[in-house]
Amino acid sequence: MAKNWLLTQHSNWRKRRNVPVKYNRELWQNTIHAMKRIQEIRTRRQNQFIKQRLKAGKKLELKDDEKEVERHIHLIEPKVTEEQVYNAALNKTKLKLLEKQKTIGRLKKWTWT
Repeated sequence: MAKNWLLTQHSNWRKRRNVPVKYNRELWQNTIHAMKRIQEIRTRRQNQFIKQRLKAGKKLELKDDEKEVERHIHLIEPKVTEEQVYNAALNKTKLKLLEKQKTIGRLKKWTWT
């Protein structure tokens, strides 16, 4: 009984689908416009789905990178800029000059004038 009902429903749908439609310019334009819109929506949803999938991977990759840095922190050396090298050399020369001035000052105290 149910099988017969399914067959009749299916055949009725087929009959309705194959009914010729008189050409209507507005109907064609609306159909083409709807097809374009459906394609836009489909591509947007696919892109959103891909972004969501990649977002989880980025989080995992970041965690893995952090663990690797923690394991190999001894290999990472701080970068030294030219300015830091220049300042270090300048400080050394200043210290040397101060030491020389102190020694000259001490010598002047002990010399006969």
